Amino acid sequence: MLDRPALAGLLTHNGTVAGRLAGAEPIITAEEWERLSAILAGRPRGRPVADVHILTNTMACGRCGHLMQGTTRASLPPYPDGSPVRNVRCRQDASHFGCGKNSIDAAAAEAIVAEAVKRRLGDPRRADRLAARLAVVRDERARIETEITALEASADNLAAKTVTWGVDRVDKAMEPILKKLQKLRAERDALEVPDDPHAAMHDAAREWDEAEAAGDIATLRALVRRAFPNLTLTPARSYGDRSPGRFLWDGPRPPKR
Repeated sequence: MLDRPALAGLLTHNGTVAGRLAGAEPIITAEEWERLSAILAGRPRGRPVADVHILTNTMACGRCGHLMQGTTRASLPPYPDGSPVRNVRCRQDASHFGCGKNSIDAAAAEAIVAEAVKRRLGDPRRADRLAARLAVVRDERARIETEITALEASADNLAAKTVTWGVDRVDKAMEPILKKLQKLRAERDALEVPDDPHAAMHDAAREWDEAEAAGDIATLRALVRRAFPNLTLTPARSYGDRSPGRFLWDGPRPPKR
């Protein structure tokens, strides 16, 4: 209806403006109608495609090593909640060059992976390892800061001697101090201080649940990659195999064929 030429008082024939409608009062101008028609023509038809496949490009095929893709199986009876059945598959088509011989029900796989991600990111042993690294980094940073403070004090003392020593003598004495300061500051800035590991441990499950409730697929995928960068799905041992034993949480992935 919005695309009708009559809105602008125009008469068309085979898609070409042939004239104006006699006695018609346009609702919009011809220029506005042309702009509106261009906008409508540029919009995709139908409902936008929703990305609901958490494990797309986050899990490799245990047969060929290619990343697996989420697909919707609208031809099958839906899940109990009414949503369409989904699979995670190693696709073999014009745009995906996998083996096409490995798949698992997406809902089952996502439930298994979600539990594993929360457990991995919230593992106290992992938190303890990160805490130990954090302590080392903090100690090293404190040592560097102490040395920088001492050198800066020496530089200030030298600068105060300019009147009695002269500029040239002060600059010569200052040169090694400034070089050392530059090196120490670079070392300090290069130190990466990790987040508080125990806070991260408690936040892992909450972060997943909040992203899942919000439908934030990008965050869920990021959490999967953070916990399991080499997640791999092995082939089914029997028809419809949805067991957690199919998942290799830490790879290595097989080479791509």
